[in-house]
Amino acid sequence: MASVARIRRLLRPPSFRPHSTTAATTAATATERRPLSEYVQPLIRTLRPEELSESDHVYLPVDQHDCYLWDALSPARPGDRPPPPSAPSSSSSAKEHRPFATFRFNERQPFPAGLSGFFYYYTPPGPAPPAAGELRFRQTFDRSPYGWQSGTDLSSAHGLPWRIQLPTIAAFPQHAPIRNILLRDRLLSPEDLRVAAEMGRTRSRRREIAPLIHSFYQPFFLDFASPIHWWHFMGPDRIHFTRPMANILSIKQGPHRLPSPWLGGAICAFIPSQRRFPTGSPKRIINVRILRLVSPSVSSPPHDTDADTDTSPDASTDTPDSSTDLSSTPSSSSTSSPTPIPNPAFPEHLRPLVPTPPRAGDVIRRGKLPWSLDLDACAPWRATGFNVLFDNRELPRLREGRLYGPRKASEHGSEDGEELEREEEGEDGEEAR
Repeated sequence: MASVARIRRLLRPPSFRPHSTTAATTAATATERRPLSEYVQPLIRTLRPEELSESDHVYLPVDQHDCYLWDALSPARPGDRPPPPSAPSSSSSAKEHRPFATFRFNERQPFPAGLSGFFYYYTPPGPAPPAAGELRFRQTFDRSPYGWQSGTDLSSAHGLPWRIQLPTIAAFPQHAPIRNILLRDRLLSPEDLRVAAEMGRTRSRRREIAPLIHSFYQPFFLDFASPIHWWHFMGPDRIHFTRPMANILSIKQGPHRLPSPWLGGAICAFIPSQRRFPTGSPKRIINVRILRLVSPSVSSPPHDTDADTDTSPDASTDTPDSSTDLSSTPSSSSTSSPTPIPNPAFPEHLRPLVPTPPRAGDVIRRGKLPWSLDLDACAPWRATGFNVLFDNRELPRLREGRLYGPRKASEHGSEDGEELEREEEGEDGEEAR
């Protein structure tokens, strides 16, 4: 009986509150966990940026730890009870039958009060696996979808965009309404979704451990002081789980590896080596370039930001993370560039070996030499995963040109809209190149 009661609690959506609020409600602090009755439950009909309308606009007047997202073209509406699952004893089946998707900003913070904009499906501009797409949120100043192109993506940890990666959307039952919208919009094929779901299930509880990388020039956060660095890599049909690697800034003294010489972190990207070899075939050598330094005072959440979460009582304790990973231009809130702090654990008498702190635009150095990984010279187990950065360059592009929101009739056939487009990943990608 207890399990049946628990399933009923899982199936019961929170009471609906329309998109309105009072001054007293907005004045509440973000540290309080608000009752579900105060949560806005948005309805959207599409995730295609070019087809957005005012009815897809989302406004959260108060901070919300949980977002309940409904499919506007589904017969279910906020306040409705979902149909009973075919397997009452299965909590997974109960989540699958919810008429709303559930997710969070991250485990530490709620979605901020006053958030205004549109959920949309992002695909990277270059060659990439079909599973490289993400759910993102574009912040705008008003309800008009024509402001989409002049808006900015909602940021998460270290200025990287908040997002839910497709393997997470595909694998977890609480995201079923999002999957339905993606299929209806023809943003994905059923086969793409099947492959992504398998990726998500294999990554599962390891999704917080490492950023998920699929392409050169894809931004990710790198903690200078972390004892190890760890990445997961996405191929066309699987995720490669690499072994942890010693800190790429730390140097060895005899048999021992020293602590990193610097504290702080940066938004970085893998790049193919720019070294030129006079003879022989091109070398497959990888470097890491610093795109933007992050203040050492910023605390580092657990790696990659994928806001996969379940808000039900049996939700996994390692749900959303902070990350991926992700893949867009970080926004900076300060005009001054942070400077890495010398690590007091690094031996001072060896400081001349690392005289220059990491700087934006430079490649990461281990001592005085650039860190590099030669895939044709290293052990095969070390090259695993990194190989896909070269292999994925042969894949088809997921899209051509820039992402556009809806355009007014007067803008069709005009190039003016291109000047307004702010393609986050494109900006960082060009900087990395």
